[in-house]
Amino acid sequence: MSLVLETLLGLSKDVGQLMRQAWFHDHAQVGGHASVHELKLGFVFMAFFTIIREYIFGKLMVERMGEYLGVMVDTIALKLVNQWISLGMHVFSTAWAVLYLPHEDWFLQLLGGDGDVLNEGILGGGIPMSIPFKVFYMVHLGYQLHALHFTIQEGRSFTADRRADYRQMLLHHIIAVMLITLSYVLGYARIGVLVMVSHNISDIAVCTTKSAKLLGWKRACLFLLPVMIVTWAITRLVFFPFYVLRHVFMIPLARVPSPATYPLTLCMLGLIILLLLNIFWFIKFLQMAQNLVVRGISTDVTESKSTNEIADKYGVWNKQRWWEVGAA
Repeated sequence: MSLVLETLLGLSKDVGQLMRQAWFHDHAQVGGHASVHELKLGFVFMAFFTIIREYIFGKLMVERMGEYLGVMVDTIALKLVNQWISLGMHVFSTAWAVLYLPHEDWFLQLLGGDGDVLNEGILGGGIPMSIPFKVFYMVHLGYQLHALHFTIQEGRSFTADRRADYRQMLLHHIIAVMLITLSYVLGYARIGVLVMVSHNISDIAVCTTKSAKLLGWKRACLFLLPVMIVTWAITRLVFFPFYVLRHVFMIPLARVPSPATYPLTLCMLGLIILLLLNIFWFIKFLQMAQNLVVRGISTDVTESKSTNEIADKYGVWNKQRWWEVGAA
């Protein structure tokens, strides 16, 4: 037990030092080369997101809100909380990228920086990373580990409330954890940042639209759904494949050290799978738009049937929903 406490204390000190350096020191401060040992900070941020999701939002805020409104709190209501946490994470990471990463000499001009992704140093490893850069990476690793953990938990429940795209989401989180870990260790984290930034922007629109759906705000969905589709198409189906992936596949494997050849090939395969998943969800979003325009129904085809029925009829926090559930 004492060993566990000492380990947790040491990890918390590492995170505290990293965050203090990121906030109070110069933006371009060098934090050193990537290290496998730094990946342990991802598990600290995983615990952080888990505590927020399970206790601060799940126990303290949501259950208290349910008591105040006189309603129950079930797995469907907690899905709304999950969307809020995801929205907060993607807003924070996007803001962090906008505020800190443009100070990096390699960051893209397209995104407010002065660099060029074609620079050989960006594609290769061995270049020191700044503290804000490392914070950005470790926070994302922690979030994806936390999301993978809860997705696995959802799969074990076998309830009617499980997402319709559960298998695709599980694969997405596995690929994301693999890509973040390997790109950081291999020294291709700068490409990894571009992948994460392109996906974060679209996720803000996705989480906002899904939240409106769960709350039963149909008029808001009429406005947010087209915004979500356009944002997804620009960031994940244009910028990601035609800019980021194009330059990733320009990396000549001949000049990659032999021990890193197979992991880099695995990363390339993971990025292809990620693109295919983006296309899969884009088709689902188009189906949602078709249902909304043709049938006048804002059905989320990525969610369970029971979740859609409740959201369409009442919205998650409507009291009448719980009165009817209680009467039944």
